Amino acid sequence: MVLSLLSYEHCAVYNRSVCGVFLNQSLWEYRWKPRYIDSNVGLNQTETTISIFMKFLDKVKDLECKKIIQTLLCQYTLSPCNDKGKEMPFCREDCEELFLQCEKPMIEIMGAAKVILSQLSASKRPIGFPNCTRLKYRHEYPKNDKEKCLHFGIFGKRFFFFWTLCYIGNG
Repeated sequence: MVLSLLSYEHCAVYNRSVCGVFLNQSLWEYRWKPRYIDSNVGLNQTETTISIFMKFLDKVKDLECKKIIQTLLCQYTLSPCNDKGKEMPFCREDCEELFLQCEKPMIEIMGAAKVILSQLSASKRPIGFPNCTRLKYRHEYPKNDKEKCLHFGIFGKRFFFFWTLCYIGNG
């Protein structure tokens, strides 16, 4: 597949296979928007690193947490870009909810992340999962600020997957 580059320095339409299905499971309104690609790492290294994390996630026994973590790994690592070509931030409350709902698998993958990332070339921006303490809560943004944080679109309701609907006769 080809990566279609736009005029943004670090943003491009993502149409590769590693995260393709996961980017279409939440934040549907952003699925065709350009995604932030860290130029210090590049798309190929980003994809390689995500693939390594995905292989580790195959060991997670809690299937709902596994799908949530896979989706959030892709959404966070390949964040949507705004109209100014900047990476859109995610909300702290969703990050914290991830660690509450999937605590054990997240502890395991954070431990694995240290090993995985230590074996790869250094980057200014981490690939993988956010440090929740560095994110802002939605209410911390000014009310007139158009660039508020994004909710992952998963928490606060049961997480159904796109392909599940097809199996029950709705797709």
